[in-house]
Amino acid sequence: MRIIGIDPGIRHTGYAIGDNRGKRIASGVLIPPIKGKLLAHQVIRYVLTELHKLLIKHKPKLAAVEEVVWQGRRKRIMFPLSLVAGAVVGFLLARGISVYVLTPTMKKNKPQPGLSDHENDAYGLLNAAVLAEAAVKSSTPRKPSAAQLRKIIATEIVHGNS
Repeated sequence: MRIIGIDPGIRHTGYAIGDNRGKRIASGVLIPPIKGKLLAHQVIRYVLTELHKLLIKHKPKLAAVEEVVWQGRRKRIMFPLSLVAGAVVGFLLARGISVYVLTPTMKKNKPQPGLSDHENDAYGLLNAAVLAEAAVKSSTPRKPSAAQLRKIIATEIVHGNS
């Protein structure tokens, strides 16, 4: 089973695609080719168009998208970011892909050499989804700490309409 991790952003949206063991198949950063100030609808149009191409090519069945956390952040930045993240989740669900919406603390992983920060964040989300799936499907999940396991089990997966 293929899984996609997505770290949404206004200027940079990272993605990583892997298998159900967390082995990375592809990764990259989606950067809108627009100069100057970006409007949320421009970013959403670009990101969803590129995401559509990735879904066709890699056919993931599960996704992990980083939740937008507002604490201590400026609304001017966070509101458009939350629109992009929400659009990505809705887009995935409309295509029948089940989605984990995970907090930024769940994407902790050892940085992979040669990957950008955005790709590493997306890869961390992908690995968190692998752990979450293992926790859901087995009584002996793959190596999560007790704190991670509590967060994973408390995370409600939103199922696509497949």
